[in-house]
Amino acid sequence: MLAFIPNLIAGALIFAVGWLVAKIIKSIVSNLLYAAGSEGLIRKLKLENLFEGTSFAQFIGNIIFVVIMIPITVAALEKLELAGITDPAISMLNQIMIMLPNILIAIGLILLSIWVGKFIGNFVQRFLENVGFDRLTSNMQLGHMDASSSKTAPSVAAGYIVRVLIIFFLTVQALYLINLDFLVEIASGITAYLPNVLAAVLILGIALILANIVEKVLVNLLSGPAIKILAGFAKYAILALAAFMALTQLGIAVSIVTSAFTLILGGLALAFGLAFGLGGKDFAAKYLRKFDETIEETKVNDKD
Repeated sequence: MLAFIPNLIAGALIFAVGWLVAKIIKSIVSNLLYAAGSEGLIRKLKLENLFEGTSFAQFIGNIIFVVIMIPITVAALEKLELAGITDPAISMLNQIMIMLPNILIAIGLILLSIWVGKFIGNFVQRFLENVGFDRLTSNMQLGHMDASSSKTAPSVAAGYIVRVLIIFFLTVQALYLINLDFLVEIASGITAYLPNVLAAVLILGIALILANIVEKVLVNLLSGPAIKILAGFAKYAILALAAFMALTQLGIAVSIVTSAFTLILGGLALAFGLAFGLGGKDFAAKYLRKFDETIEETKVNDKD
């Protein structure tokens, strides 16, 4: 134990001096960044929320402090000459030092993705606002839900989706740099599935817009008591078809979805035929006459 005391003192002295030097360098770097206007640059890039509770200068200073302390800690542990304890710790710290450039690049890539995602997301939002995307979708209705009552404008939602996608893709690259293979595999699977999700969302979005347009065209074009019935049938037929197309695109039990669609159409046709052909001829004839009269009274408006 007496022979070990000099090694312990030497290791503690190396660590203490290194810690003091690292603190001084951290303070110098942070003050230089403050003086150079780093916080103003962060505000211009609109990344101040990312460093909430701290600052960019302090963040960089802490990274430099850690970079300096790793080799100092390795040197202090080597002085102890306790192979069973220090060798695994030294090996781990050496691996961190080897990976450190990639870790710093990954951190920079994630910060860049946040800024680029926010910039492009805002650009997409303003572009959609300027081309009238919000006006186009403001009058859409689905049942009792009205798009105009939503707190989030469609252009804002689209910009946010673009921002999230950019951050996600660049984060995957950052994970690849630091060799987190299991996370990369998960992210790669999600990335491969994203086109199907986007295609399904696009199908539903276009179908919703088209269904509302068709409904309004029929309401304005026709006159008579069957306007709402015909317009509603056309609208929800388009939405039902789009829903089946979206599920097929997502690959969710494709055979079941296709079979269900076929069975629904076949079942409706069979039920209609049985009900009107066998079960209630008089009842069917009565209401078919009424429906025929209603359809005949529903005509195309003559507008100059």
